[in-house]
Amino acid sequence: MPSEAAVGPRTGCCRQLSKFSILSEDDARMLREASSVVLTVKDAIVRRVVNALFSDAEAAKHLESGGLGPEHIKRMIEGWIEATFRGELGADYCVEVAKVGLVFAKARVPLLIVLTRLPLVTQELLKHFPSGSQHLVPVLKVLLTSMRIIAVSYESVRQRMIEKMRETLGVKETLYSRLEAIAVGELFRELEARPA
Repeated sequence: MPSEAAVGPRTGCCRQLSKFSILSEDDARMLREASSVVLTVKDAIVRRVVNALFSDAEAAKHLESGGLGPEHIKRMIEGWIEATFRGELGADYCVEVAKVGLVFAKARVPLLIVLTRLPLVTQELLKHFPSGSQHLVPVLKVLLTSMRIIAVSYESVRQRMIEKMRETLGVKETLYSRLEAIAVGELFRELEARPA
């Protein structure tokens, strides 16, 4: 197998991200079949998701402070739906989904906000499939795969920033590990102190 440098950073990145995909060729085929349902109601799905996001005061605050207004979010969701239900679920798809995570990271929208609001898309999509539909499982799998890729790309930015800060400030590995252990310990204590 060629090294990441030999195949290029884009391919290497997607190879890393593809570890998080749980989609089969059969799932991809079924998603293309489901496109006849989803693409006809895409505008309504996108409108409801965008309205829900910007009706949520906390989500709206973070999105808008990062320069992501309703029109930007609308285009991102439309692009994701079209890539998911029209395209192939290979490297190009991986790159498009990873870019969503990078956009949120660049806008400094907390990952917690991103991951807790992404299920809005799931809720809206599932309304268009009957409970016994053979397309439900592939739709849920592609949504889970997308969430994983978005989280990995977002976390990659965070890790690079931490590494660059450590290099710039001259923070040694032992000090970084100690600070990390202190932060984790504080969070564990906070969790254990919660009222029952």
